[in-house]
Amino acid sequence: MAEIEIQRLENAANPLDETGSDERVKRLAYLKRQRRALVDADTRRKSLASKLETCALALQNMRFDLMRLGFLLGTPALSLFIVAISVGSVFWGACTYIGNGPNLMVKSIADAAGCKTPTFGGYIVKYVLPILIPTYLLIWLIFFAFA
Repeated sequence: MAEIEIQRLENAANPLDETGSDERVKRLAYLKRQRRALVDADTRRKSLASKLETCALALQNMRFDLMRLGFLLGTPALSLFIVAISVGSVFWGACTYIGNGPNLMVKSIADAAGCKTPTFGGYIVKYVLPILIPTYLLIWLIFFAFA
């Protein structure tokens, strides 16, 4: 609309007609300012639209990740499966020298230094049966038996 009005005023401009000329110059300047404002607003709109699209994609990705996590933790069977794997890897790895690399390394260093360390069977009898198994049973009772 502004373009049509500007074109009409430029076509109607007559340098010899001084009475209408001032009015046309003011109107033409006003329309050109409006056109610049519209172009600036359109540029800002396009910029904001692209930023909004980027945000929407980020939210979709985040929603997808949350859906996957919710699926894993929200489904009782899968949730129990993940908890079982986590508890087993954290707690039961300490029951063997073979299953726990740092324990094996510490045992080797202690043996090399001449310290007395238990054998595998001695470890099971001295530490696993009297200390670890009751601790694991207590953890099972607190967190899993009545859940």
